[in-house]
Amino acid sequence: MTMNRAERRRIEKVADRIDLGGCDLCRSPLGGPAPHHFGHRRGKLIGVCEGCVRKLDGRLVYSGLFDKPAPWQEDGREWFEENPERIYRLRLPIGQEIRAMEMESGNACPAMPPEQCLAVVVWARERGVRLRDIVFLTAPLDNYSEAEIRLMAQWHSPRARAALEEHQSRTDQLQ
Repeated sequence: MTMNRAERRRIEKVADRIDLGGCDLCRSPLGGPAPHHFGHRRGKLIGVCEGCVRKLDGRLVYSGLFDKPAPWQEDGREWFEENPERIYRLRLPIGQEIRAMEMESGNACPAMPPEQCLAVVVWARERGVRLRDIVFLTAPLDNYSEAEIRLMAQWHSPRARAALEEHQSRTDQLQ
């Protein structure tokens, strides 16, 4: 689709607005690999997150990605700078983080078990390198120690370590 200069300028203006304020409808922060979309609602051009696309009137005008760090990346950087003694963190998802994780991995987020809460484990593996994983909690965030948080993540769970060791053993036998 070819846009004229005036149309591009209107989209740029909305992009600047949602870059700072998030989705025009739900205010969810946007950024990083989570897509944002532009369309009309009640005659006005707006920018929305993936979850609010169906609330637009008619078809999309444009879709894109921001070329800046995602809100969860900035949050993680700031938190680990303020807490240098910590390596693990447990927190609620930020904005479109779960959708972005699904896009990055190619896997859908598992259904939330009854009476549990979805959270994100963040591991500061080294300065500037953080890994994230989705976990389900049965208690409030503050109830978990750093050692418990470490074991929640798939990359540190006893099952994952055992599977990795078994795979490595089989690989070694084949060589």
